[in-house]
Amino acid sequence: LGEQEALGRRTGEDHGEDTDDDDAAQRPAHVSGPSGGLAFTLTIIDDLTPGDLTGGAKVAVTGEIDGAGNVGEVGGVPQKAVAAREAGATLMIVPQAEVHDARTKAGGMKVVGVKTLDEALKALRQHGGAALPKPGSLSSRGR
Repeated sequence: LGEQEALGRRTGEDHGEDTDDDDAAQRPAHVSGPSGGLAFTLTIIDDLTPGDLTGGAKVAVTGEIDGAGNVGEVGGVPQKAVAAREAGATLMIVPQAEVHDARTKAGGMKVVGVKTLDEALKALRQHGGAALPKPGSLSSRGR
Protein backbone atom coordinates (compact mmCIF):
# COMPACT_ATOMS: atom_id res chain seq x y z
CA LEU A 1 0.00 0.00 0.00
CA GLY A 2 1.16 3.49 -0.69
CA GLU A 3 0.90 6.18 1.94
CA GLN A 4 -2.59 7.60 2.25
CA GLU A 5 -4.48 9.25 5.04
CA ALA A 6 -7.31 7.08 6.27
CA LEU A 7 -9.42 7.74 9.34
CA GLY A 8 -6.74 9.94 10.87
CA ARG A 9 -3.93 7.47 10.26
CA ARG A 10 -1.44 7.13 7.48
CA THR A 11 -1.24 3.68 5.97
CA GLY A 12 2.01 2.51 4.47
CA GLU A 13 4.04 4.84 6.70
CA ASP A 14 6.79 3.62 9.04
CA HIS A 15 5.82 4.56 12.58
CA GLY A 16 9.13 3.47 14.13
CA GLU A 17 9.59 1.83 17.49
CA ASP A 18 7.95 4.53 19.66
CA THR A 19 4.29 3.55 20.05
CA ASP A 20 3.68 4.85 23.58
CA ASP A 21 0.07 6.07 23.86
CA ASP A 22 1.19 8.82 26.28
CA ASP A 23 2.54 10.71 23.27
CA ALA A 24 -0.87 10.78 21.54
CA ALA A 25 -1.40 14.52 21.86
CA GLN A 26 1.89 15.26 20.09
CA ARG A 27 1.59 12.63 17.35
CA PRO A 28 -2.10 11.77 16.80
CA ALA A 29 -1.58 10.30 13.34
CA HIS A 30 1.26 8.06 14.55
CA VAL A 31 -0.28 6.32 17.56
CA SER A 32 -0.58 2.57 17.44
CA GLY A 33 -1.13 -0.18 19.95
CA PRO A 34 -4.41 -1.39 21.43
CA SER A 35 -6.07 2.05 21.41
CA GLY A 36 -5.73 2.10 17.62
CA GLY A 37 -7.63 -1.17 17.15
CA LEU A 38 -10.95 0.34 16.13
CA ALA A 39 -9.25 2.85 13.81
CA PHE A 40 -7.20 0.09 12.15
CA THR A 41 -10.32 -2.05 11.72
CA LEU A 42 -12.27 0.80 10.14
CA THR A 43 -9.32 1.61 7.86
CA ILE A 44 -9.19 -1.99 6.62
CA ILE A 45 -12.94 -2.00 5.97
CA ASP A 46 -12.62 1.35 4.17
CA ASP A 47 -9.76 0.06 2.01
CA LEU A 48 -11.61 -3.14 1.05
CA THR A 49 -15.00 -1.66 0.21
CA PRO A 50 -16.22 0.92 -2.31
CA GLY A 51 -16.97 4.44 -1.15
CA ASP A 52 -15.47 6.48 1.64
CA LEU A 53 -16.49 5.58 5.19
CA THR A 54 -15.73 9.12 6.37
CA GLY A 55 -17.46 10.88 3.48
CA GLY A 56 -14.29 12.95 3.14
CA ALA A 57 -14.58 14.37 6.66
CA LYS A 58 -11.71 14.41 9.14
CA VAL A 59 -12.61 11.75 11.69
CA ALA A 60 -10.70 10.76 14.82
CA VAL A 61 -11.16 7.26 16.24
CA THR A 62 -9.89 5.58 19.39
CA GLY A 63 -10.78 2.33 21.09
CA GLU A 64 -9.64 -1.23 21.53
CA ILE A 65 -11.52 -3.90 19.60
CA ASP A 66 -11.92 -7.62 20.22
CA GLY A 67 -12.62 -10.44 17.80
CA ALA A 68 -16.37 -10.11 18.29
CA GLY A 69 -16.34 -6.42 17.33
CA ASN A 70 -16.75 -5.06 20.86
CA VAL A 71 -15.05 -1.72 21.51
CA GLY A 72 -13.05 -1.41 24.74
CA GLU A 73 -11.89 1.52 26.81
CA VAL A 74 -8.53 3.22 26.32
CA GLY A 75 -6.60 5.86 28.22
CA GLY A 76 -5.84 9.49 27.54
CA VAL A 77 -9.13 10.30 25.83
CA PRO A 78 -9.19 13.99 26.88
CA GLN A 79 -5.71 14.47 25.40
CA LYS A 80 -6.72 12.61 22.25
CA ALA A 81 -9.77 14.87 21.94
CA VAL A 82 -7.54 17.96 22.12
CA ALA A 83 -5.22 16.55 19.45
CA ALA A 84 -8.15 15.57 17.22
CA ARG A 85 -9.80 18.98 17.58
CA GLU A 86 -6.52 20.78 16.80
CA ALA A 87 -6.02 18.54 13.76
CA GLY A 88 -9.39 19.67 12.41
CA ALA A 89 -11.48 16.57 13.09
CA THR A 90 -15.22 17.18 12.93
CA LEU A 91 -16.14 13.83 14.49
CA MET A 92 -14.48 11.73 17.18
CA ILE A 93 -15.55 8.15 17.82
CA VAL A 94 -14.64 6.85 21.28
CA PRO A 95 -15.62 3.95 23.54
CA GLN A 96 -19.07 4.62 25.04
CA ALA A 97 -17.71 4.67 28.60
CA GLU A 98 -15.35 7.54 27.69
CA VAL A 99 -17.73 9.93 25.91
CA HIS A 100 -17.85 12.34 28.86
CA ASP A 101 -14.03 12.46 29.06
CA ALA A 102 -13.77 13.27 25.34
CA ARG A 103 -16.49 15.91 25.43
CA THR A 104 -14.70 17.85 28.20
CA LYS A 105 -12.01 18.80 25.64
CA ALA A 106 -13.85 18.45 22.32
CA GLY A 107 -14.97 22.06 21.88
CA GLY A 108 -17.24 22.10 18.82
CA MET A 109 -16.14 18.68 17.59
CA LYS A 110 -18.92 16.08 17.69
CA VAL A 111 -18.14 13.09 19.94
CA VAL A 112 -19.95 9.77 19.53
CA GLY A 113 -19.57 6.88 21.93
CA VAL A 114 -19.78 3.32 20.62
CA LYS A 115 -19.81 -0.15 22.12
CA THR A 116 -19.36 -2.11 18.89
CA LEU A 117 -17.87 -1.95 15.42
CA ASP A 118 -21.40 -1.83 13.98
CA GLU A 119 -22.17 1.27 16.06
CA ALA A 120 -18.96 2.92 14.79
CA LEU A 121 -19.96 2.19 11.19
CA LYS A 122 -23.43 3.63 11.88
CA ALA A 123 -21.87 6.80 13.37
CA LEU A 124 -19.76 7.24 10.24
CA ARG A 125 -22.82 6.80 7.98
CA GLN A 126 -24.78 9.33 10.03
CA HIS A 127 -21.88 11.78 9.63
CA GLY A 128 -21.99 11.50 5.82
CA GLY A 129 -19.89 8.39 5.18
CA ALA A 130 -20.67 5.71 2.63
CA ALA A 131 -22.78 2.73 3.60
CA LEU A 132 -21.20 -0.69 3.34
CA PRO A 133 -22.31 -2.87 0.45
CA LYS A 134 -24.78 -5.64 1.24
CA PRO A 135 -23.21 -9.04 1.96
CA GLY A 136 -22.46 -10.89 -1.26
CA SER A 137 -22.72 -7.80 -3.46
CA LEU A 138 -18.95 -7.63 -3.94
CA SER A 139 -18.63 -11.23 -5.15
CA SER A 140 -19.07 -10.19 -8.77
CA ARG A 141 -16.11 -7.83 -8.41
CA GLY A 142 -13.70 -10.73 -7.87
CA ARG A 143 -13.29 -10.28 -4.12
